[in-house]
Amino acid sequence: MDHAELVGDIVEHWQEWAVGQKTIVFAASIAHSKHIVEQFKAAGIPAAHLDGTMSTQEREGIQSAWRKGDIQVVSNCQILTEGFDFPELSCCILARPTKSVALQLQMCGRVMRTAPGKNGAIILDHAGNILEHGPPHIERIWRLEGASKKRKVEHTHACFLPGCGALFVEREAGSVWWVAATQPGIVEQYRFMARKFECMDRSSPEFTKEAKLIICPACSHASCKFCGHFLKPAGDRLICPQCQGEYSSDRQEQEEREKRLPPVSMAGDLVLLDGNGPATEKIRVKNEYNRLLNIAREKGYKRGWVWWQLKEQFSEAQLRPVFPWLRSEWTKKPSSP
Repeated sequence: MDHAELVGDIVEHWQEWAVGQKTIVFAASIAHSKHIVEQFKAAGIPAAHLDGTMSTQEREGIQSAWRKGDIQVVSNCQILTEGFDFPELSCCILARPTKSVALQLQMCGRVMRTAPGKNGAIILDHAGNILEHGPPHIERIWRLEGASKKRKVEHTHACFLPGCGALFVEREAGSVWWVAATQPGIVEQYRFMARKFECMDRSSPEFTKEAKLIICPACSHASCKFCGHFLKPAGDRLICPQCQGEYSSDRQEQEEREKRLPPVSMAGDLVLLDGNGPATEKIRVKNEYNRLLNIAREKGYKRGWVWWQLKEQFSEAQLRPVFPWLRSEWTKKPSSP
């Protein structure tokens, strides 16, 4: 998400399609949201940014000015996505991509509520979410059970802490600490371990497994990942007195977040969609599949009946993108879950 490419200039397209309208912007990060607000302000458009670090009084003041019309554009990152009611909003700017249909519908839903004098709403999608998930107003038939997921197998193992002699299961460990992002103070004999953690993808399972500082549930101490020294974590940052190895209570350092670059804007123009496209076609196929599956369950038909009914209505090219997992053995099973 940090390096996603957005199509078109956000401010220029707003001036072309939605100038003067009360607008909400969904950004990819806090830094990106602030960057967007600065662009609007530079163009002489009253704008403000909201995030969770602000006081309640400050956030309420911005929202009050927004409702009164003193501010036209408010940008945020996952703050106003749900549970926020401002029916007078008429423009939504999607400046962040998402793979979640639910999140896209929540963002677009902020401007799809009726209000006196409101004739409609416009969604400026710079991230291609509409092409990915279809327009928010299209009818969708949902199923309560959702898609089947592979059961996750948890692998637990015993931990032994030499400092106190305690033996325990890892999931019983206390608060979570992680190897800090940089290790400038590690002495030479420990530098190979520092490089190992610095080169790891900090969101990968390998980092999660290797860099986690296991804290004993019996004595609240831990063994340093670098030198094995017995120490007790405290505060938000920990430095091993033996080797100067650094640990943080947050696996993603604040300084790393601040260094993130906002998504890159590509040259291009937004075009008005008529509601048709590949994503809309997929939704229609899924809707019909869910409808037929409900009928099959009521009548006790096998899944093969659903598949043949779909093949009478849609071509192979329309069905395969929606059901890439479908195999012949699936069609022979009962339609009940």
